[in-house]
Amino acid sequence: MCSVYKHPVGAEPNNTRFRVKLGEKRICPHQNAGDPIITGVEKIGGNAYRIFIDFTRLPIVNYRQLFVHGQKAPNDAWMDYPVTDNYPCFYTDVVWPSGSEPFEFSFGVVKDDGLTE
Repeated sequence: MCSVYKHPVGAEPNNTRFRVKLGEKRICPHQNAGDPIITGVEKIGGNAYRIFIDFTRLPIVNYRQLFVHGQKAPNDAWMDYPVTDNYPCFYTDVVWPSGSEPFEFSFGVVKDDGLTE
C-alpha cells in the first residue's frame, strides 16, 4: 500500500493496483565526472566531497556490501569508507584535508558468497 508502485497515487488502499513501467531505466542525475563508473563528484562543504559510483556497470549481480577503500589523507593509512546504496545513486562521503593532492581509492563489493571483488 505504501509502495512507489501504488496506482493511482492517493487512492484508498482497497482501490489501488500495483503498477510497474517495464523498460524504464533509472539513472543517477549526478553526472559530472565523464567516467562510466565514477559518475560524479560534488563538494558538500569544507573539505567534504561526495563521490558517486555506478556499481550497476560492474559485472556483479548480488552483493552483501559495497565499499570504497581509500586513504584518510595524502600518504596516510588506507581505510574503508561506507557506500550509501540509494539506487540508482551509490555514493561515499570523503573528508579530504588536501586541496592539492589527489584522493586515491579503489572500490568493490563483498559478494553473497563472502568473497571480495
